[in-house]
Amino acid sequence: MIKIMPKVIVLLELFADGEELSVKEVIRRSGLNQSNVSHLLKSLCEEKILERVGYGKYRRAERLVRLCTGGNPWQELLSKAERCADNLMSWLDELVVVGMRDRDRRLTLVKRRPIKNLQVDMGPSRTYPANWYETASGRILLAHAPEETVRRIVTRCGLPERKVWREATSLPKLEAELARIRKQGFAAIDVDELIHVLGVPVRDASGEFLLSLSAAYPVFSCRKKEEEIIRHMQELASTLEEELRIGGIRIVELKKRTFEADCDNTKSGEKKP
Repeated sequence: MIKIMPKVIVLLELFADGEELSVKEVIRRSGLNQSNVSHLLKSLCEEKILERVGYGKYRRAERLVRLCTGGNPWQELLSKAERCADNLMSWLDELVVVGMRDRDRRLTLVKRRPIKNLQVDMGPSRTYPANWYETASGRILLAHAPEETVRRIVTRCGLPERKVWREATSLPKLEAELARIRKQGFAAIDVDELIHVLGVPVRDASGEFLLSLSAAYPVFSCRKKEEEIIRHMQELASTLEEELRIGGIRIVELKKRTFEADCDNTKSGEKKP
């Protein structure tokens, strides 16, 4: 047992940040042989430390997440949201955001942008209060908010300006647009003639759509079609939903003291996606 502990620690360090790895990649990074890796992965999965995902890779399971986050549900949420954003960013190679509705506020949990010469850049990566109408994340979250929440937000923020959302400049028009978004299952915005933004909803463990996954990309250089991007985003959203369900993570139950402290130190009014 003593001899195997260094090998176990090496594997735990590989998976600690939530990355998904194949057996081949684990062998390469750890320096362990295939027999050791196969045996350890099997044992760690049996102990609910790791889990095997459907396409032949492994990732940390709930038990390891709780060990890494100290059992803090807020940290668990951030960890899962970060993994979801990283997966989409690595596939699309563009700016990705995971957002959240906290009562009447739209907030950004995670922002990921790739490192490349030409990329979409829409502000800092820290958590911050963000606009409802100008973002795909905001629109998708508003579309799935209760009617009374929508009306409170309209009372506080006003209706969208024509230059921001010309199809929703009155309350009946806004309600019709939100119903359309709910029906089609995603939000799409042309920021200008160059940048397109997409957003899809994500349920927490309560079954409510309180999270969103969105991406912004230049239409002239992106080789993937909108339908393909939406489909992949919805698949990742489903995976995140399942992780939140298994972890029992409900937004309304989260203790937000740390979160509120972060928000107090950030600027409001940031935009997109």
